[in-house]
Amino acid sequence: MMASERLNYSSRKLKCFPNDVGIQTELKFLSLRNNEIVSLSPEISQLSQLEELCLSSNRLSSLPVEIGRLLNLTELYISSNSLLNLPREIGNLVNLKILHLDNNYLSDFPPEIGNLINLREIEANYNRINELPVQIGNLIHLKELYLNCNQLSEIPREIGNLVDLKVLAIGHNRINALPSEIGSLQKLTNLFAFQNRLTFIPTEIGELVSLKDLELWSNRLSELPETIGNLTNLSNLLVYDNCLESLPPQIGQLHNLRVIYAYNNELKNLPREIGELKSLTRLNVQYNELISLPKEIGSLANLRELGISNNRLTDLPYELGLLERLNMIFFHANNYSPNLFKIRTANELIRYLKLMYDVRLATTRLCAYLRIIISKLTAIHYLAHPDSLPVDTCNLQKLVMQFLFDLFEKERIEINVMYNL
Repeated sequence: MMASERLNYSSRKLKCFPNDVGIQTELKFLSLRNNEIVSLSPEISQLSQLEELCLSSNRLSSLPVEIGRLLNLTELYISSNSLLNLPREIGNLVNLKILHLDNNYLSDFPPEIGNLINLREIEANYNRINELPVQIGNLIHLKELYLNCNQLSEIPREIGNLVDLKVLAIGHNRINALPSEIGSLQKLTNLFAFQNRLTFIPTEIGELVSLKDLELWSNRLSELPETIGNLTNLSNLLVYDNCLESLPPQIGQLHNLRVIYAYNNELKNLPREIGELKSLTRLNVQYNELISLPKEIGSLANLRELGISNNRLTDLPYELGLLERLNMIFFHANNYSPNLFKIRTANELIRYLKLMYDVRLATTRLCAYLRIIISKLTAIHYLAHPDSLPVDTCNLQKLVMQFLFDLFEKERIEINVMYNL
């Protein structure tokens, strides 16, 4: 693009449309971003060759109808203004591919937006949009639709016509239900429907075979459909701040899943099938009603972060000690939480050692000590998981004391623990 075809008047504290712009009829790029312009001159219609127009961060409350004459326009940026509506003539911009309208006061789209069949991207976050026209379904080449932080109460069934859509962002609205037609969006990779009023998810969601990110947090969901197990490309599942009582066993089919955030629900248990999630790196189920964890959790070989605090856990499966990559665990505020500095008896010591091993709070070397120690403490009734590693019994006390010295070395605490095994 030649210099004469570009004009950048950004950040010049302009209060009105520059008088000399209208005569530059060869312009293809015009930026008036970050000024104080309150209205556009009808002369803008003379820029018939214009392809990209940036009006973001001004004080525009409306657009002139003449904007509909910019037939070559492919990109229109009007974010961060004070727009109350869009003129119907915007539907004439049939070559438009990108339309950015974030941070305005729009309450709807004109039906004529359905004429923009070449649109690839719409960003209209942070407006007051309360309804989408059914003509939105005409935008069959749309790839990204961002409508976060509006006042939508429903999504039209015609959304299912957007077969090229990859990103649908409808978070922080007032949506009560998703239409079943959403299952037609088989190219969708990101679905953001957080902070709405959803009470259920349609079973057709299982048809979104390309989905990688699913964010349903802060809704009113009591269950997830079994068909969620069909989303084999899913990487992130965020369902926290709902009313979920369980996770479907089919979740074990999501072999590419890396993150599950399901904290602040009403989960009573986790399905055994969770152990099939070999790619899982982060699992957060804090603030639920869990009383136990399935032993299959020990199969999550790639797990690095585990959040299980604020539940009703009385014990942890020893299989947690097998997770060599687990380096962060949140376990506080459960029914069983021993205090390091209150250890007084041999039994308390042994229970603490077991917990240290199970949650891997110690270093790798100390855990090696514990693995040997715990293998010989099978006579204690509450150690229900004997280890098969052989050990020289006469060295047991020495190993325990070595562990304790290593553990307390930094605090310089004197240790004198006496017990018989």
